[in-house]
Amino acid sequence: MKRILIRNDLLLGGGVENVLFNLVTYLQKKDYNITVMVDKGNRSEFYKMFNNRTHFIRTHCFVGYRKFSIKRFIDKVYSRMILYTIWGFHKYDVAIALKEGPVTIEISNVKAKKKIAWIHTDYNCFHWTKSCFHTNEEELTCLKKYDRVICVSKAAKRSVISEIGDPGNLCVRYNPLNDELIRNKANNEIVNRSADTLFVTVGRLDKHKQYDLLIDVVNELNKKFKFELWVIGEGDQRETLESKISEFKLKNVKVLGRLDNPYPYMKAADCFICSSISESFGLSIQESLVLGVPVIAADCEAVKELVDPRYGIITANSFEGLKSGIESVLTSPELLLKMKRELKDAFQAREVYLSRLKAISAVWENEYE
Repeated sequence: MKRILIRNDLLLGGGVENVLFNLVTYLQKKDYNITVMVDKGNRSEFYKMFNNRTHFIRTHCFVGYRKFSIKRFIDKVYSRMILYTIWGFHKYDVAIALKEGPVTIEISNVKAKKKIAWIHTDYNCFHWTKSCFHTNEEELTCLKKYDRVICVSKAAKRSVISEIGDPGNLCVRYNPLNDELIRNKANNEIVNRSADTLFVTVGRLDKHKQYDLLIDVVNELNKKFKFELWVIGEGDQRETLESKISEFKLKNVKVLGRLDNPYPYMKAADCFICSSISESFGLSIQESLVLGVPVIAADCEAVKELVDPRYGIITANSFEGLKSGIESVLTSPELLLKMKRELKDAFQAREVYLSRLKAISAVWENEYE
């Protein structure tokens, strides 16, 4: 039985943690002895998600961080004891660093026949791992210790090469989406809406998502059209966005905050909007497509990989671009209906789950190499 170690910082959270859940669930059905190691998450949560044949280790990841406190020091000593035990006495067939940065540094030191790293971000726009490495060359050297480094999109792969260089082991594998689970959750709740046309957007409330720009667009379009926008998510820009909504007196914009189950709200929409400066993967875009909801997305490299013009509109990444895209839907209801029909006929939802998981596991199983 092959031994596999999967390392992440969180057990529960966002897109990376969805990958963790989907990957472990899939691998449990294969001949693997699985160990999952995380910084945040508890045993009871873990065994609600996975069967008891999967092993759980909780530690703390401090590589690359320089803050100091007594509690931090104690936690670091405890965590180092676990890590040194793993580094010195355990050998795995496969060791996976599920997230870039500190986790990647840790797993580079594990004894394993194959090591796999993961990059989920666009380094051109959000190279956050600079806080973990002294130089780009140091990060490049770390990545070269891996057999494969999985990038979640072609755009993410290009960003790594342009920002730190090519380690020579990059490949692209799209994140799996459990389409059946998404649709089941979408049917768990009936969401009432009043507007004839409803737009929904989902994401962190930060500058990168450009929701302030989207609200400016809504304010302008309100002069001619009646519609509603729901914003799902939480972040440091929430107060700023709500102040702007209040300033413009926008009664048709609702900030719903973070929802444990956003899918009923996404399914209730006529169209999903992505206004981001950039996307490394576009999880919410693909979830909307699974739910049969067309997309309007501001232009960026990853979006071009995800949005087919038959059931989505890619606009210029600007005020005028977003305004034009939304206006085209509001002035042509038949366009929206056509995209929904095309999406229903053209989008093969099962391909986003089992096919992607097979392609991911093939990275270390050599079926696709």
